[in-house]
Amino acid sequence: SVRHDTPPPPPPPLDVEERVPWEMVSSAEGLDWSLARPFWLQNVQEGRHELCTLAQAVGTLESALAEGALRRGWEEGREAWLGELLAAATATELRDALTRLEQAILWSAFEEGGGGDDKEAGREERAGKGKG
Repeated sequence: SVRHDTPPPPPPPLDVEERVPWEMVSSAEGLDWSLARPFWLQNVQEGRHELCTLAQAVGTLESALAEGALRRGWEEGREAWLGELLAAATATELRDALTRLEQAILWSAFEEGGGGDDKEAGREERAGKGKG
């Protein structure tokens, strides 16, 4: 049997969701994130090897973001992004869609004391690893 001494890294949607401040999630479309989050977390953890489940989780997270949490112009391309997200056939395609969402989130609007650029640079650097 194979022994795993270290737990696997968190699935990418979970990594992004943990960075999202509570002020960025809303009750958009009747979704109360504080109530929905435990079920969302369970789906992400249980479906971490299933692209379809993770894509749906990313879509749900995006729909829970408050108005004003995303860059101007996101709404115009949202349907195309959502189509690409849900049609992702590889981990790379899913990661690319998630990266586009991360880049659209207005992190600086919710971070105090600056430093947002450093965090974003680190995320972009990590997101780029493994692409080939």
